[in-house]
Amino acid sequence: YAATLLRVAWVIVDGAGEVIKEHSALLQLPPSGRPQVSADALALHGIHETFLRQHGLPAKPELSRLRSVLLAAHACRVPVVLHHKGAHVAQITATALAHGLPPGHAPFAPPMASTGVCMMEAGKRRCGLLDAAGRPKMPTRLELAETLFRDEPPAWLAEFGRRRAGELGVPPNEALGDATVTARCFVRGVELGWWDAEGK
Repeated sequence: YAATLLRVAWVIVDGAGEVIKEHSALLQLPPSGRPQVSADALALHGIHETFLRQHGLPAKPELSRLRSVLLAAHACRVPVVLHHKGAHVAQITATALAHGLPPGHAPFAPPMASTGVCMMEAGKRRCGLLDAAGRPKMPTRLELAETLFRDEPPAWLAEFGRRRAGELGVPPNEALGDATVTARCFVRGVELGWWDAEGK
């Protein structure tokens, strides 16, 4: 099964990539006997299991709220953007099932099942990055941001790179910051003509 999530985070940005609304929530661990978060994931995010038990929020309401946001975006033809669509949808779905949310009520249940822009796929087509064998590779979130903003690097990009490198004394993975960078990369790609407003 896919790993379950520690935190759910999403942002809504305007056409200039400025955040209009944002939300992030630390989730309670799944009930006993259901898929659990790995120790490696806990360490990567700098979170201890005891902290999750004390401060995590019930997952069902948070995932239901995420589904409401996704359905509203779908109804308004606002693109839903994920960095690694396949992995993120699988993790969100696994988390919903692990916490007992009915399959039809998971965030990416129909009509959302086929929606969403994968920035790794879009970036692979446009970034020109190659793997060790000389083949086009999917960019990391940092590689995508550095490529898109290479002509006009914003101040937040340097801080994001330092966090990813572990230079800020905080965990390298921070869901809300990652979601914001992904959204800004999508908007920047539209500005540069790399893809249209639907990510195509």
